[in-house]
Amino acid sequence: MNLFDAMKEIVAGSIRSAELDIKGGTIRITLEPDGYLTKHVHHYGNDNFYRAAYQGFSPEECQADWNVTRNS
Repeated sequence: MNLFDAMKEIVAGSIRSAELDIKGGTIRITLEPDGYLTKHVHHYGNDNFYRAAYQGFSPEECQADWNVTRNS
């Protein structure tokens, strides 16, 4: 599922989170209790990844097949 479809479903309550594994780390999108979509970044010590991860999403990340966790 691409990023935009995943974000729509997270807000609608269909899925809990979306996660993308990329070289050097993982990016996860969740909906916080206060209603904000949040981008969580886990990196494996690469400073270049750390800086890039906190910028906007790249076109490749937006179109990638994100793994989603469905609500039970």
